Amino acid sequence: MITLFRKIRQKLLQQNRVTRYLVYALGEIILVVIGILLALQINEWNKERIDRKTSYLLHQRIIEDLNQINERTEMSYSAAVENIELINFVVNCLNNKSIPEGKHEEFDQAILRFYRYSYPSFGLPTLEEMRSNGKLDLIYNVELRKKLNALEGLIANSKTILGNSGQSIQDNLLYFDTYIQSKVDPTNLRLSFTYDFDGMASDSEYINKFSRIVVNWRAVAFFNQSIQSNVTEIVGLVEDEIKKLK
Repeated sequence: MITLFRKIRQKLLQQNRVTRYLVYALGEIILVVIGILLALQINEWNKERIDRKTSYLLHQRIIEDLNQINERTEMSYSAAVENIELINFVVNCLNNKSIPEGKHEEFDQAILRFYRYSYPSFGLPTLEEMRSNGKLDLIYNVELRKKLNALEGLIANSKTILGNSGQSIQDNLLYFDTYIQSKVDPTNLRLSFTYDFDGMASDSEYINKFSRIVVNWRAVAFFNQSIQSNVTEIVGLVEDEIKKLK
């Protein structure tokens, strides 16, 4: 094609047809420009197609991250509620100075679990990866992007608050162990314990402090609920985006 254009130009020059040559040269320049623009447009279309496919896959991964958060927060919430019920049961027993018949195992479970304060560790690894790779703009929905960032902030704040809350239980564990003795079998590492129920039941300060542990476990339940509520809303938004990207 280039050779053909060159021959045409040479022929026009040889024939001293300058005006036609200039018109032809201008036309050739326009054709070249059009070709460049078309090439750029094709490259842009191809980039958009690749970005759209990448965005689709990343949104699917975000859904997976959110579903994992939902699973972990649900387990943590359920455990927190169970521990709140057990601690309330212990406090009622201590206030009533007796353990109801057939409920000793439940009391033992409470003594075994009240200090095992825990909260799930999770995050949004796909969002973190997109941020580090400069691909956050592939979340085209700006409102969704804001909500994901807000969820990250909520998770980080929850981790800090619950960490401090759990530490407060550990800091007071020696006090709570005043009437409890633990024993570990070295052959199988099985934990067992005994407790002075009468001593616990006659100590009003001990009962009051023990009752306050539910506040810490309530924090676990509360923040898990808050995170789940946000996740449920965001999942709906991400699913809508995935439908648009198909």
